[in-house]
Amino acid sequence: MGMPFDPAYASYLDNPSRRKAPPPKRILRYLLSLQIERRIAVDVGAGTGYLTIPLSWGFGKVYAVEANPQMAQILEKNLRERGVKNVEVLRGEPT
Repeated sequence: MGMPFDPAYASYLDNPSRRKAPPPKRILRYLLSLQIERRIAVDVGAGTGYLTIPLSWGFGKVYAVEANPQMAQILEKNLRERGVKNVEVLRGEPT
């Protein structure tokens, strides 16, 4: 397993140019088009919430798994700032 993501580069994860490929809204539209119950979603390696936050719009509950404690703090801050209440951040252990 490689080194955990360096939080010093967290701003790159939310960079507007990154949202062009793959756009999280397109991913969410695809997931919403599936004939599945949308009660729970899991985002492993959630980082800053690039996919976690859009998932929270379409699912009843989202579990965001993040091994890096600093990245988990950034994610929690982003969730608070956006008023997202249906995401639970699970802090894993980096290997």
